[in-house]
Amino acid sequence: MPTPQCTCSGCTCGASKVVAELVVFTQLMQFLMGLSGEFDGVGHQLLVMDPIPYINKPYSMVQSVEKQKEMHMERSDVIETAMHVKAGFKNDIRKRNMIDKRAQYCGHCEKIGHTKETCFKLYGTPN
Repeated sequence: MPTPQCTCSGCTCGASKVVAELVVFTQLMQFLMGLSGEFDGVGHQLLVMDPIPYINKPYSMVQSVEKQKEMHMERSDVIETAMHVKAGFKNDIRKRNMIDKRAQYCGHCEKIGHTKETCFKLYGTPN
C-alpha cells in the first residue's frame, strides 16, 4: 500500500493523521509478528482496539502476560517441591515404624513385630 503524502500546507487534508496511524499500525504488526503463538490472545485484543494503540501499550500487555506465566510456573514448582517433601516425610515415618516394629519381640509367642502386651495369641484379636 503506498504511503499517503500531504500536498497542502499545514495539512488540512488529514493525510498527516493517516500517515501517523499507518506508522503506528505497521509498528504494531511488526511487534505482533515477532511474538510467539502463546501471545495470540494479546494480539487479537490489540487489533480490535480503536484507535490502534501506540507500541508501549502492546509491550506492557505482553509483559503482563509473561509475568503471570512466570508466577504460575513458580507456583507450580513450589507445589511440586512441597509434594515431594511430603511424600518423602511419609516414607520416613513408615520406615521408622517398620524399624520400631522389628525391634519389638513378644516373649509369649516368640515372634517379632509386637510385644507381649499386644500379643493377639495371648489376649485375642480386637472386635
